[in-house]
Parts: sequence; structure tokens; C-alpha cells
Amino acid sequence: MMNKYLEMRSKQVEYESAREKEAREKEAREMEVTQSDDFSIKRCISVINTIEEVTKLEKAKAYSIFAKSKENRETFIC
Repeated sequence: MMNKYLEMRSKQVEYESAREKEAREKEAREMEVTQSDDFSIKRCISVINTIEEVTKLEKAKAYSIFAKSKENRETFIC
């Protein structure tokens, strides 16, 4: 009887562990998506368009820089 109980508890622990792992992975994916949205090209363009001192030529150069990499966009937003 004790062996069956231990076997059942072991399966339960494995199941719960797998569910927790899936939840953490899902959370990590959602966080990644959220961060991508925070540094999207659309957001960067929106922000730079609100800056009155930036000329059209500077804006055009900034757009090409935003398109090159996420790191450029992240640096700009930060």
C-alpha cells in the first residue's frame, strides 16, 4: 500500500513540476513579446515624431537606424 502511495505522489510531483515549467516558459515568451512591443519600430517612429527639434532629414536617418536592429530601438527608447 505504501509503495502505491509513494508511486502516486511521485507521479503527482512530476506532473506539477511539468506544469510549473510550462507556466514559466509561457511567461518568458509573453515577456519577450512585451519587450518586443516596447521597442517596436512603430513606437520609435511615434516618439521621434513628437520631438519638435528633429528635422525631416534627421527623422529619415533615424528610421533607417531603427530598422537595422532591436538594440538601436531599445537604446533610443531608453
